[in-house]
Amino acid sequence: MNYSIYNLATGLIDKVVNCPEESIGIQFDPELQGYIEGNYDDTAWRIVDGVAVAGDTRTLDEYKFLAKSQLELGRAARAAAPISFEGATLDADLKSQGNIKDKLADIDQRRKQGMDFPAELLFWRDFDNLMHTFVTVDEYEAWLSRLLIAIAERGTRTYVWMWGQKAQIDASTTLNELQAVEVV
Repeated sequence: MNYSIYNLATGLIDKVVNCPEESIGIQFDPELQGYIEGNYDDTAWRIVDGVAVAGDTRTLDEYKFLAKSQLELGRAARAAAPISFEGATLDADLKSQGNIKDKLADIDQRRKQGMDFPAELLFWRDFDNLMHTFVTVDEYEAWLSRLLIAIAERGTRTYVWMWGQKAQIDASTTLNELQAVEVV
């Protein structure tokens, strides 16, 4: 059976799920969302007092709220996308950033303990699964540090981009103006 999950505060459709009736309770947060039987498109319907109302009845402020939600997703996607760095494409999502930080910490701790860094571990695999190897641990550490800096700088630039787009969203006075703002 199809159910449309909607935001209790706005009546906007969040998602449509297909599940047995006894499973509907695990598909949404009852404090924030409600549900109604049926498959209602989020661009053509909203729920008012538990009833699906046809037609786009969203206000410009509601469209702005949706645009800002999309903008945050766009910022996050930009920040986590692979990055071009020193002639290679490298993963830059949160897991990859953690791996870089862990490797730098490993190098630091080995130095503090007077331990050598095994030469066979002086490598990094890029987004295209190409292996980058290094001759010395110093070269490896410097490369990883520059990569981490490049990722952090790009992350900051994505925030600057998002703030500019938010200002455009806030300044929009018509739906056409709002739809012209890049959010992804």
